[in-house]
Amino acid sequence: MTGQKPNKPAAKSVPNTSADKNSSANKVHHVEERIVRDRDGTVIKEVVKKISPYPIPVNITMDNHPIFAANIVRLEPIGFIMRFESPHFFKVGEFGDVIFNLPVVQRGVTSRARVIKTYDGMEVMVAGKLTKTYTVEIHFVDLGREERTIINKFLEKIGQKLP
Repeated sequence: MTGQKPNKPAAKSVPNTSADKNSSANKVHHVEERIVRDRDGTVIKEVVKKISPYPIPVNITMDNHPIFAANIVRLEPIGFIMRFESPHFFKVGEFGDVIFNLPVVQRGVTSRARVIKTYDGMEVMVAGKLTKTYTVEIHFVDLGREERTIINKFLEKIGQKLP
């Protein structure tokens, strides 16, 4: 087999035809089919489902407040930025607990967290309806080594550069 070029996989992108269009978490972004040749020339067909990494649903329990649901729109090893529509106001320096599942690695993260920054509300037109969204930056306070590894693995798999 010396002198022969190795076969490269041919990738073909197929749009998602999922019936559940409302679920943004773990939503298949597109399906990629790869055709690979084995050493003996046998054609092998692989199907790889690409999952859209964001938004990630998160539940937050701030001290002295009930559980609150939001969506993570950007995740970093030190924390995340989340958006939500309900008029719940966070205070800078406020502490709480966060729980979320990472879609690509299928693992959960639980940590104590602190509100670092709040942004002004923004009015957005969605399907002819005006809604106000709020953005908050939250940092992890006591993220364990295992959870940090899970987050780094997730960021690496989705191709997001680590700081």
